[in-house]
Formats: sequence, structure tokens, C-alpha cells
Amino acid sequence: MKFVLATNSCVPADQEGGPAYATFHLAKALRECGDAVAIVTTDRNGVERLTVPLDQWVDVEGVPVFYARTAPGAWIYSREYRAALDAVLPGANACIMPGIFWNYTGIAAWRACRRHGVPYATIPHGLLSPWALRHRGLKKAIYWRLVARRIVAGSSAYLASADRERLDAECAGLRLKVDVVPNGGDHLDAAAYTDPSAHCENLARIGDGRYVLFLGRVHEKKGLDFLIPAFPAVAARHPDVRLVIAGAVDPAYEATFAALLAASPVRDRVVVLGNVSGARKTALLAHATMFALISHSEGLPVAAVEALTAGLPVILTAECNLPEIVVADAGREVPREPAAVAAAINGLLDDEARRREVADNARRLARDVFSWAAVARRVRSICEGLRTSAVARLGTAAGASSR
Repeated sequence: MKFVLATNSCVPADQEGGPAYATFHLAKALRECGDAVAIVTTDRNGVERLTVPLDQWVDVEGVPVFYARTAPGAWIYSREYRAALDAVLPGANACIMPGIFWNYTGIAAWRACRRHGVPYATIPHGLLSPWALRHRGLKKAIYWRLVARRIVAGSSAYLASADRERLDAECAGLRLKVDVVPNGGDHLDAAAYTDPSAHCENLARIGDGRYVLFLGRVHEKKGLDFLIPAFPAVAARHPDVRLVIAGAVDPAYEATFAALLAASPVRDRVVVLGNVSGARKTALLAHATMFALISHSEGLPVAAVEALTAGLPVILTAECNLPEIVVADAGREVPREPAAVAAAINGLLDDEARRREVADNARRLARDVFSWAAVARRVRSICEGLRTSAVARLGTAAGASSR
């Protein structure tokens, strides 16, 4: 089969959150299934631009990627993006569109698929959650009615990362067949990262004690307004434990984040590392004691899946859409209340044998449910069905015309 993935951002965009990572690793996994795969993306990386060859095809770990130059502004306009889609879509079995229906990229991919008769699959990545729709709500409500609803409603497949996203689609008035396909994570063997040289830059800031890790974009939806206030109760009971916050800070959230840190009575126990990637990020996961993400809204957070693959117990809200952690005893699901967050963290810190048991369960859950190979097989099966349905429709139409 031939797949084209049309997206706003892709690796090495390390300030765009999980979708940029997920798109690339899905493409790699499909390629490993023997399929032809190409990614059309942009030069966006948060408020920065990628320093990669633009407006040409680049080989990234065996995957052809086209990084289109974009005009300034949040609209993400690019003539080169549209041209690349027109060049690569002919002959494709499916176009996969991860979370792009709010921007020009979504319009460009939608129109290109219609021009070339290619069915497309939408991955919402949490963009239809109630919190996400309220964020800049008036603009989104207008654009949804005018454009975005038509893009999503025209999908041949809607790939929700969790059951909650199925409900989000229903609440948005969409009548689509929804398939639930989780994000994946690469297996991470923590034992392979015991060499402190991979961790030396982190250690200089953290020290060699235990730490609770937050990893991801520092953004208003990520629940740091509950995690940071929860930490004094953790520090009081476990004076050796630190809270480590790793990720690029969203400019719109910078002042709020600074105020949260300044107000904390245990500011000296909170370490802010900024953006991390590559071996440094892997080492952070490998050496952490547990992972916490107290989000207001998510699709299915890639960072949480990465934490599971590293064998970390995870402390999550229901909005992270990972109920599997409760069933598998791989972590704790908590409400957005500082006292509840602190109690869950302390409960695991109090009993190291129990924490290790939960860590083993986390690693097992990641291996059995959230491998990229399993995700690619599921996506491939769904898209094979789209091709079969299209052939059947063409056959029916041909039969009718012959009569």
C-alpha cells in the first residue's frame, strides 16, 4: 500500500508536542510493514522554524519527508505544501491527516484528496475535546461551521486515540465510523541508560536523588496549576524527592508558569530543565522515579506512553484517556486536586516494593498494547478496508452504468 501523511509538524520539531513525534513513528512503522510512505509537513517548530532543507524531499531515517516553507502567522499557509501533496498523492491508497483541520494545511490536504480521489483518515489528537473547543472558542466555532466540520465529516476513517475521542466526535454532531487506535511508544530499556554520561547534563541540575517527572509542552492545558501546588505535600514527606519539569514553555503561558513557580513554598525542590530531546530525554525517563501529567485535555499523550515504555508508574487524570493504567495497575488516575495528586505520588513513594511492582506492570502494558508495530498493523487494516470499499463502490457504479 501507499500512504501519505499530511501534517503541520514532524521531527525534528521538538517544540510541537506529541503529534509531531507520533506522525513520524507511525510512518516509520508503516514502512517497516513494507508499505510506501511519505510525509508532507512544514517548517514549524513552536515559535521557531526548523533548520532543515526546505521545499524538497529529505530522507529521514528511511522515510521521505517534504518540509514546506510557510508564511508568517498561525494560519500555516504554504503554496509549496499544496504542490507537494499534488505531486505525491496520485496512486496513494490513503492520506492520513493528524490534527490539521484548524489550519490551511487541513484545507490543502482535504482539497488535494478530493482532486486526486484519495480517501483520507483524520486523527483528531484531542482537538475536539470540550476544553480544546473552549480555548479560543469563538474563532473555532465560526471556523468549524464554515470549514473544519466539512473536512472532518468527509473522512473515510476517523482514528480516535481513545474512547473519549469517540464521544467527542458524537458531541460535535459528527456521524462517522470511529476506530480507536492508540498512540505508540518505543521500547526503552532503562538498564541500558545507567551510564551517567548520558545523564550528566540533567544530573548537574537535578542531583542524584529521586524525582517525579513532568515531560511535555509547558502549556495551560497540561495541569501544572495542580501538579506544582501538589508538590509541597510530597516534599514534606519525602525531602529527597524533586519535581522535574522538562519541556518547551508556550509563550502565552510563560507568565502564568513563572507565577506558579514563584508561589511555591518548595521552589528549590522544583527543577525546570526547558526543552529536552534525544539521549537527554531518554536518560530523564530512564532515571525517573515516576511520571505525572495532570492534564485538562488530551488526545492520548505520547509522553505518558513513553513513560510506560520506560517502566515508570504514571499519575494521570481521566482526561489523559489512558484507563488501561488502572486495569493493568500501571499507575494512578487522579482528579485535578492538589491533595489527591500528592496522595497518589506519596502512596507510591512510601512503598518502594509496591512502586517497583507498578513499574513492571507499566512496562508490560506498553509492550502488549502500545507498540508502534501494533499501531501500524491496526491503521493498515483500517485503510485496507477503505481501499476495498472504494473498489466495491466503483464496481457498483460500473455495473449500474452498463445497465
